[in-house]
Amino acid sequence: MKEWLRIGTQPIRRQVSIVLSVFGELFLKRCFTTGNRSLRTILLSLCLLGCPLSSPMAATTRTDTLESLDSRFQQFSDAFYKQIVTQNKLPLQKYKTAGELKPKVTELIRSGKSVHALALIHYNLAAITNNIDAVDVIPLMTVLLDHNDWLMAKHIAELARSDAGKSANSNISFEFARYFMQRKDWLRAQERLDDVINELSVENANYARLMIGTILQHQKKHRAAITVYKQINKNSIYYPSAVLNTAVAYIRQDWWTDAHIIITDLLKNPQSHVKDVMVDRLNLVLGYALLRKEYFRNSRDVFRNVGLNSPYTNKALLGIALTAANQEDFIGSLNAITMLKEKKSTDLSVDESYLLLPYTYGKLKQYLTASSAYTDAIKYYQSRIAELQAIIQSGDSLPTLVTISNNGHDLTIKNNTFDYSARYPKSFFTNYTTLATFQPYMADMQGLDASYNKLLGEYQATLKTISLQLLDQRIEFLQSYLNQARYGLARLYDSSLISAK
Repeated sequence: MKEWLRIGTQPIRRQVSIVLSVFGELFLKRCFTTGNRSLRTILLSLCLLGCPLSSPMAATTRTDTLESLDSRFQQFSDAFYKQIVTQNKLPLQKYKTAGELKPKVTELIRSGKSVHALALIHYNLAAITNNIDAVDVIPLMTVLLDHNDWLMAKHIAELARSDAGKSANSNISFEFARYFMQRKDWLRAQERLDDVINELSVENANYARLMIGTILQHQKKHRAAITVYKQINKNSIYYPSAVLNTAVAYIRQDWWTDAHIIITDLLKNPQSHVKDVMVDRLNLVLGYALLRKEYFRNSRDVFRNVGLNSPYTNKALLGIALTAANQEDFIGSLNAITMLKEKKSTDLSVDESYLLLPYTYGKLKQYLTASSAYTDAIKYYQSRIAELQAIIQSGDSLPTLVTISNNGHDLTIKNNTFDYSARYPKSFFTNYTTLATFQPYMADMQGLDASYNKLLGEYQATLKTISLQLLDQRIEFLQSYLNQARYGLARLYDSSLISAK
């Protein structure tokens, strides 16, 4: 049974569970305004959701660099599979049709043998093209696109289009739209989604609407996006994602009440297909939205609905600490902060708890303890900054310290987790991990080994650049917290609170 956060004295509400969409990202402003001037001063730079902020492209890896790498990966992938086939590096069987080939490809993908699966498609190209059947071809084309074997996917799609009816062509366009969405190529994705919805299955049509709404939101057309999201049926697996995106659109237009209503309504009406992680995400977004509007009691209740072992537990604990402080329940705030510090993790919520702790002790009039906590915070931030700067000094070995998660938005650099999704496309990291799967087959690859090493080196150099940018941003946050801790300590001494004790 799911365990819930139980911090403070107010009753805990149990809510239902809902799923988080990759598109349902809510980026509130880093700073919030409260009615308490002292709290606003001390917590000026808290990043409420622990999400990276959108940054100008000049501050990130250039888009044209990533596009160029993507194109070169596609060229190499095509040459790689052609040579795998011609050199018989894998046991490959001939099939008569795409329909016969499809189950074997699916089995290999499920077994984690993606290279074997794609090689099998290349090996059976003649059978696929001589007996073209768009319905059977589409799943194979999807596998190729998921692994960025672009040239083969495009070739098969062009052949299938000429033989396919309107419905099959719409499904082909839908798969290419998904491909471009991964690359944050909104315009090309939008082109593939024009006039296809009526020919898709019910759930693919709902997913297409979710993509269209997301594209419109990136174009700042929030009202148009809301109209599209409303077309997604409540029984759809994509409905919770549509609700979350709609709430974001409402908040962008400062329609806070509408955002609160739509999320609360969904939380009160559970669907059997949704998972606990979505309810936690929605409660987190709702909690911080209520906090932003200074509905502290309601916000605190909502944060308590986040699971104790959720990916969002730390952010919810920080939210409880902030709302409790605003309610002047400093014991409740202290309990939440203590739980956060005991996590011993390196996410922003834990980092921020070191700044909130001495403020809370000050409000409890425990000035010597507050002074000690500010001193501890200063030492902590100095240590964290030094740790990250040491990682930066790793030089060309930095990429070896990076672990890319399979959730599509996180990477870890020596125990420090970063959400890259706001700044970089998932496709770059997918390509990088796919290159690693090519390594065991590179022995005796005629003429390709040099190309492989060069391409891998370019990907590693770009990953290093991205990692440095993420590390620099985290150091910037930590430096801000360090400065605020120093200010808080100086403020204690300047106000003679410590000497008075």
